[in-house]
Amino acid sequence: MSFASHAAEGEAGVFNGNMLFTFCVNPSDGTQSFCAGYVIGLLEGTKFGAFMSYGSIIENSGDVAASNAYLEFVLDFFIPEHVEYGQILDVFL
Repeated sequence: MSFASHAAEGEAGVFNGNMLFTFCVNPSDGTQSFCAGYVIGLLEGTKFGAFMSYGSIIENSGDVAASNAYLEFVLDFFIPEHVEYGQILDVFL
């Protein structure tokens, strides 16, 4: 089933968790790529948004470890250093 047909099932412009889950468990390479891109974009976008909101505080600290700790505190989640995107996707599902 295509993204367009899924979107037509709900309200225009609404993409809910059930629809995302359907894409993520579909064995098609296209839907797997969409799912991975969506989840990675959500994660990286959230981190970037937090950085942009608190960037002046972080940049002025000069301490990378303290800056990362501050972002983790603000976001209220922590992803260990060597975790791969595939593992994040597994946890997300």
